[in-house]
Amino acid sequence: MSLPPPVRRWRRRGFHVLVRTLAGSLRRLPKPVGRRFLRGLAGIAWSVLRKERRIAQRQLARALPDLAPARREAVACASLRSLGDNLLDMLRADAAVSFPDTHREKFEAALRQGPVLALMAHAGAWELVGPVLVEVTGRFAAVTADPHNPQIGDWLRREREARHIRCFDRDREVAAATRWLAKGGCLAVLADHRPRGESVVADWFGHPAPTASGPARLARIAGATIVPVGIRRVDEGHEMSCGTAFAPSGDPQVDAARCNAALEEMILASREEWTWFHERYE
Repeated sequence: MSLPPPVRRWRRRGFHVLVRTLAGSLRRLPKPVGRRFLRGLAGIAWSVLRKERRIAQRQLARALPDLAPARREAVACASLRSLGDNLLDMLRADAAVSFPDTHREKFEAALRQGPVLALMAHAGAWELVGPVLVEVTGRFAAVTADPHNPQIGDWLRREREARHIRCFDRDREVAAATRWLAKGGCLAVLADHRPRGESVVADWFGHPAPTASGPARLARIAGATIVPVGIRRVDEGHEMSCGTAFAPSGDPQVDAARCNAALEEMILASREEWTWFHERYE
């Protein structure tokens, strides 16, 4: 039974106020206090979100079958705790982010050839990649998801644009994003979660899974090179990496498989920082 429109509106407004209040508090609190608070929330979530725990354990069993069950449980728990740590750093935007010369040079070499589609995952503090690539490219944008709350959506867009990141909604502005990319620069797409639009079935950690075909098609239309870009925690900061660049082939199946393989590689580089509790297979 759906809620009446006025109730839905008030619920969205209440959630917006809660999120903004929490975000503001976490920015003002000393960082160690904010981290302890979010880790406490992660512990509570781990105890009560039984469905998500089952999803994480099932996906880890498929992706990392050689791990003992107790170790898979530890990775799943760590992924939730890491999400809290990374959300704090993404909110505060005060953690150091390095882009080692070897990886930066690979990225810049691809950029010299023309437009670049940065293929990314919900792994590590992914929002911190944007400001670094703004500095490198001078022209950076991202395809973003609709949070289904207009006020939160507007707030997130303002936050990103304040960091000089152009935003394109993945449901309504794909054509505009494609035209923007074709004119040069870099466009980031996070393509590791279960797709909502057009998809093909491709291997994901050795098992068939629905896979977005849009990123490779967008890159092909715009004449862009696909460059896998990742970020992982190193001590109190973060380090970016750049995978092997490739051009889309035009075959949706081949391109989806290659994108998945690149995403798997960056996830395995820091497996405790990926969102294992997101249902990827079914």
